[in-house]
Amino acid sequence: MDKDWKTKLAQFFEELRIIQSSISETLLDFSHFCEFIAEPAFESLSEELDQYHLSSSVKKIKDKSISLQITFPKSEINNYYYTILLPDNSIELKLRLRTGSQSDFTEEAFMEQINPKELLELEKETLIENIIQHYRRFCFELHMNKR
Repeated sequence: MDKDWKTKLAQFFEELRIIQSSISETLLDFSHFCEFIAEPAFESLSEELDQYHLSSSVKKIKDKSISLQITFPKSEINNYYYTILLPDNSIELKLRLRTGSQSDFTEEAFMEQINPKELLELEKETLIENIIQHYRRFCFELHMNKR
């Protein structure tokens, strides 16, 4: 009986170590995702948006999110945001996506058809296409609701 609780205690500490290790690994994966995929994609798209006289900026919050903000010139809409979020205490790279204006946004799973580990191999062009798809939907909905 004495060994039973000691075994359970050892098992508890091993489980806790695995969880903490998974959280640390996920934070590192998210950092790599931001640095090597999201940020280059956002910057490429920003350069192209300049040709359409739209200013944009990238904002990162370490271990939390990376966001592309597109400013609408001469508009009552303040900005459009495409924000990729890492939920708190994530043990795998299951990201969330928040899109829309600051006051009216939607949140959904980020590219849920892609396995979390495959996100680290995501092509920046695939991400850019996803951004454009969401931005297009936002703009069309905005203009259709202006009546």
